[in-house]
Amino acid sequence: MAPSATADGSDNACNGKNDWEPIGCPGVYKEMLSDLRYALRGLRRNPAFAVTAILAAALGIGAATAVFSVVDRILFRGLPYAHAERIASVGMLAPLDTNEFMFAVEYFDLQRGTADKQTPFESVTAFQAGSYACDLTEQNPLRMDCLRLQANFLDTFGVAPLLGRTFTADEDHPGGPRAAMISYALWQSRFAGDPHVLGRTIPVDGTATSIVGVLPKTFEMPTLTTADVLLPLALAETERQGRALRVFARLKPGVEPPAAMAQLQPHFERAMVDVPPQFRKEISFRVRPIRDRQVGDVRLASLALFGSVVAVLLIACANIANLLLARAVVRDRELAMRAVLGASRARLARQALTESLLLGGLGGAAGCALAFVLLRVFI
Repeated sequence: MAPSATADGSDNACNGKNDWEPIGCPGVYKEMLSDLRYALRGLRRNPAFAVTAILAAALGIGAATAVFSVVDRILFRGLPYAHAERIASVGMLAPLDTNEFMFAVEYFDLQRGTADKQTPFESVTAFQAGSYACDLTEQNPLRMDCLRLQANFLDTFGVAPLLGRTFTADEDHPGGPRAAMISYALWQSRFAGDPHVLGRTIPVDGTATSIVGVLPKTFEMPTLTTADVLLPLALAETERQGRALRVFARLKPGVEPPAAMAQLQPHFERAMVDVPPQFRKEISFRVRPIRDRQVGDVRLASLALFGSVVAVLLIACANIANLLLARAVVRDRELAMRAVLGASRARLARQALTESLLLGGLGGAAGCALAFVLLRVFI
């Protein structure tokens, strides 16, 4: 039924006779403020209840938020690479190394097989294991982290430079032109985000090196290694054991890592010829998704920790619900008196909702502060 009109032309829905006034009615704001002031007075009269409920909410929200912020990157958030599910880490696994590696001779053999379409990969790339300290030897010297990688590295991962280009084949050969790609952080801190930094020559370890590209802000190495400057790997095919390489490959569509590992078994057996017989039983071959390589044994622990804090959050919610129910029993006479004085059920429900929202807001704010502190501790 439509609300009846009053003598001044207004209707009952906006003149305070309806407990559920529309937002457009001026009286509803006064009643909302009145409910809020009454809720605050009620919490001041019962500080033990207020503090207990707020702390319970803060503990549940803060712990769950902080832990989720940590495990989100491990378990849920996508990696900053195009079709990251098709990128795999490839190599041999030795007892003293927890991650796969290859020597130059095995890597070039794999690369040739990929070029001839005899492997399950669209492309393979590599970089030298671990970053190393290098110096920017100009007027204001700077110690940096440098990393050497192959020219097709960014292309294999589906990453485009923010500015400029990747390395060319000539730059990735021994004795080729000296070129470098710099990180977004170094571009901002050292060069003030200068868009004309491309082509600038900087002395890296005393050797003039031309900046050819700037990496995206979100770029990260698949091994989570930090690097300020990327340099060409410049790997000669005449090298045999020499440098240990971290090798990554992009799988062909529809190919899973176990199938790729089975297909590459002959390649592994050829590589084992160069391994002394007494060590062959200790070396295995592995192809695994890049996320598995980054997470390693942390996945199970992350899931257990996340499940624990979800349980803590649910327990906190249950405790707060019990506190509210107990408080409602204590206030039974008060609510009955307000009903006798003319308050409708809807009016009483709105007051209870306002008090719950106030508690939730205060508990949420305290939980955010606690999450900020806990996250700093976790990091």
